[in-house]
Amino acid sequence: MTYGHAPAGQPALDQPYYGAPFPEAITRFVKKTFVYRGRASRSEYWWVALALAGVTIAFNAISMGLDFSSGSTPTWVAIGGGLFGLFSLLVNLALLLPTISIQVRRLHDANFSGFFAFLGLVPFFGPITLIVFACLPSVPAGARFDGTGQYPAPNQGYSPSQQFPGQFPNQPYQAPVQGYGQQPTQPQAPGQYQAPGQYQAPGQYNAPNQYPPAPQSDPYSAPDTWNGPSSTDPDQTR
Repeated sequence: MTYGHAPAGQPALDQPYYGAPFPEAITRFVKKTFVYRGRASRSEYWWVALALAGVTIAFNAISMGLDFSSGSTPTWVAIGGGLFGLFSLLVNLALLLPTISIQVRRLHDANFSGFFAFLGLVPFFGPITLIVFACLPSVPAGARFDGTGQYPAPNQGYSPSQQFPGQFPNQPYQAPVQGYGQQPTQPQAPGQYQAPGQYQAPGQYNAPNQYPPAPQSDPYSAPDTWNGPSSTDPDQTR
């Protein structure tokens, strides 16, 4: 399920953008204001964090400058300072929801529940913990928070198209079920034959169904060593 389209060469909006440049990170930050599912890459998160830090520093600097000069300047300067303070408050409120949503998506990308964002309410230690979580690398299992119901299962094998490019397009690979006590099995390249139940080490060939030849005579029969006269002709020896 997608809720937007991205330009060619970029992942869809419902997917994380790894290695996102600054403009794309800001664009996704604004477009996904109310999106609390899915994931956000580290580049998406930290570009936004850098922009928010710059806005905060600029607003604080302007506010401090207006407060410093309000005592010796006309009344309109003090009124302008009050209006700027109101504007700063409105901007902070407008940025609150998208800031929380990108924090939740960054936690999802590290395979943590978004409820860990409530740690930000804990004084001192909470924000530090969230900073540590935001620095963690991406975990593929975090796709379970995308809401699509599709995410890589544990110990999933590679597809034939990844093992033999150009020969098996778009064919998923299911790892063989290994029973207890059975010898391990390995995927085979095209044109190779392996008899069932046989395991071959790389570089070795074992022809199937090779058995020792059957004996030409009965090894348990007594040797014929009688040289006495025949029962039909006493003068003729055998």
